[in-house]
Amino acid sequence: MTNETLKLSHITIENFRAISKLDLPLDPQLTVLVGNNAAGKTTILDAIAVGLSAVITHLPELSDRDVYSKERPQGFRSNDLQQAMVSDDLVVTESPLSGIKQAPYVRVTVESMDGVIWDMTKERDQTKRTLAEIPPEKRLNQLHDFLDQIINDVQDGKPTDLPVIAYYGTERAVLSLSQRDFNKNFNRFNALEDALVATQPFQGMIEWFAFQEDLERREREQRKDFEYRRPILEAVRRAISQMIPGSSEPRTLINPLRFVVTLNSGENGPEMLSLEQLSDGYRTTLALVMDLARRMAQANPHRSEKAIDSEAIVLIDEVDLHLHPMWQQHILVDLMATFANTQFIVTTHSPQLLTTIKPKHIVRLEREHEVIAEQVMSSYGAESGRLLAEIMEVDERPPAAVNEFTRLLEQYYKLIERNEGESEAALKLRSRLNELSVNDPDLITADMEIERRRYGLQ
Repeated sequence: MTNETLKLSHITIENFRAISKLDLPLDPQLTVLVGNNAAGKTTILDAIAVGLSAVITHLPELSDRDVYSKERPQGFRSNDLQQAMVSDDLVVTESPLSGIKQAPYVRVTVESMDGVIWDMTKERDQTKRTLAEIPPEKRLNQLHDFLDQIINDVQDGKPTDLPVIAYYGTERAVLSLSQRDFNKNFNRFNALEDALVATQPFQGMIEWFAFQEDLERREREQRKDFEYRRPILEAVRRAISQMIPGSSEPRTLINPLRFVVTLNSGENGPEMLSLEQLSDGYRTTLALVMDLARRMAQANPHRSEKAIDSEAIVLIDEVDLHLHPMWQQHILVDLMATFANTQFIVTTHSPQLLTTIKPKHIVRLEREHEVIAEQVMSSYGAESGRLLAEIMEVDERPPAAVNEFTRLLEQYYKLIERNEGESEAALKLRSRLNELSVNDPDLITADMEIERRRYGLQ
């Protein structure tokens, strides 16, 4: 096994969609991107995926179609290159309009924790003027040297770790299989097939699981040990049980081929459910966890039952997708505990999720005329309402323009501040507020403030 790492330390993005230049440090374990819609969260994940596409296209048996999407054969789409407007050391791009000059190039530069640097660059065109405007490339030489040693070791049958990469987008889905692909190739390099396709249907994970179950059954018969469990399959089963509360016995069934799990909800006792029968939160989490664990086990079978400790870089857009707020609070903690050697780079809109994450892991993105990334000062163990206001920049209460209680409460507090908390107008407001939400804590606070002012207390 090699001690070298592919985990990322920095990414620099230039002229990529809404970002013209942004240098972003990355934590070796977890980076959480937060910000309003259009702040650039998904753009950053897509840019990292472009950078990582250079890894996959260099591996044997993986073609350009396995990189990010079928429409992005070299990692970039044509509309990733946009027109730039310079602002100090940060540059923001707007959508190209007719007659407006585009930036001469789009580039994603990546640096690993071990100092391996490479970039992916796409030129606007091949004219001499354009090429003269493009800064020198880092190119892919260092990355290829790093990967070539791993490739040679794997092909020689040595127990060298193959780093795993995966991207899970907001449109990640789960599909049942109508039939088995018995000619499927499950070699080590194919563990990264479709790894950067953010909308992947997770079909490969079910095929791999069914294939491993077949091997397990044969080995049981050969060993005459019907309690035998295949170690790499057990690694995936363990990941599922650690991540999905109350789950057990993940398995495939035939006629038709489908994946099922036994779920103990506590109300009706154990119940066998297929993927289609699970709630959206359970289904998306189960599919993600199983797919990642499967990729690790397939990429590094020599790790046996410790396969889920393989090194990985995982991108997840909206990691809180479809999850109950209680589950949001520990989803990242559980992922980091289950996949202990994985670097997670994720986005979220959930303040509940941020309460369990230390501030060093959180990067807040802002965008007015430029995209700015900054670390937050406080988050761990905080009340979600405070994080909603401080990090997400959203009031704890709904806007007064669309919510009667908020609007009347603001008026009520203004009267109290003018020492008119017991006036006829205030009493009328209070009556209506009681009708809307009599037990609201702010009404109790208002009573205490009126009492304090009545007796002149400081």
